[in-house]
Amino acid sequence: MHRFARYMVNWVAGTKLIFLLLLVVILLTGNEQTLRLTSAAMALAIASFFGRLFPLVRQMGREHEITPTNYDRMLGWMIGAMVAAFILAAVV
Repeated sequence: MHRFARYMVNWVAGTKLIFLLLLVVILLTGNEQTLRLTSAAMALAIASFFGRLFPLVRQMGREHEITPTNYDRMLGWMIGAMVAAFILAAVV
């Protein structure tokens, strides 16, 4: 089971890297419409994480299963700020 968990962690990390690099390329080469659509897509994708995974992190935080203390709150504020920034970027 340990190897499978390590595989999944590395798979997620690799997938994140692919999408982050793709986002950088879009931000550097995209036209105005592409940048707006990308901002809207990022806001939706991050909000999807927030809606599905954040409740689990919040529960672990309440049960003191994660460190540092109040990490779940800090993560919530960071995710909220990112969603707001991407929405603002899509509108502006």
